[in-house]
Amino acid sequence: MPTKDLKKAKAFWSDTRKKVREGDYDSFLKSSEHDVCHVRPKAQNAADKMLSPQGTMEKKKAYWLNRSYVHELIQG
Repeated sequence: MPTKDLKKAKAFWSDTRKKVREGDYDSFLKSSEHDVCHVRPKAQNAADKMLSPQGTMEKKKAYWLNRSYVHELIQG
């Protein structure tokens, strides 16, 4: 990742971290809301859950790089 994009990625990570700490698992940034990253479901099915810091069972999710961002990097 180019250095110029690290600030954007850090802001995304900070937003995600804040939402996890608050127990807000339904409003992570989508690809249409951020230039570089987004959060997507990682679960294999609806039953594939993990224990959250709040003690609730939540669907597994993962960080992703946006398709358009990766395409831009490859095309140069």
